[in-house]
Amino acid sequence: MIAARLVTLLLALVVAFLIALVGVSIDGALHRDHRVVVHQTAPVDRIRALPPEVRVPVTVPVTLRIDDASTNQLALALARDLGPIALVLGGLWLLRGLLRSVRDGDPFTTTNVRRLRTMGLLLAVGAPVVTIVTSALSSALAASTSSARDLSSPLALSWSGPLAGLGVFVLAEVFARGSRMRDDIEGTV
Repeated sequence: MIAARLVTLLLALVVAFLIALVGVSIDGALHRDHRVVVHQTAPVDRIRALPPEVRVPVTVPVTLRIDDASTNQLALALARDLGPIALVLGGLWLLRGLLRSVRDGDPFTTTNVRRLRTMGLLLAVGAPVVTIVTSALSSALAASTSSARDLSSPLALSWSGPLAGLGVFVLAEVFARGSRMRDDIEGTV
């Protein structure tokens, strides 16, 4: 099944990216020459030289570049990036197992129900928690510089993760029902 192979490839690419990210962070900590980028928002009164006819929101997105990041800053940047990667790795691992069972012709199992419920939990609870933690780590990283006065990390909570998680929970119940029906049919034969 091509979908299972594609998910396996994506899983391998995410693992390779994770290894590269950790390697670059370690190398930067050892050589003290690594650059870290943090996305923040700045109050509009900090932006100068705009014509009066330009209408701007209360805050504007800015990018804070930290050259020669300290070991602490590198650790904060790495921790900020690990949460989303861990979430993606977990989801891909579960999806890979689910697709392999579909390929083998036996999708309605209690193992797949467990996989789907875990995926639903990752989306409904894990995605918002990772977003909040990532924002807090970005704020801490920005606060570790002297130029981050009046900057704040944008917290972009979205309903898409919890809604997708709810959809996956519904699918898990469909699979649970299919598993029970299969067990009933096998018991009557």
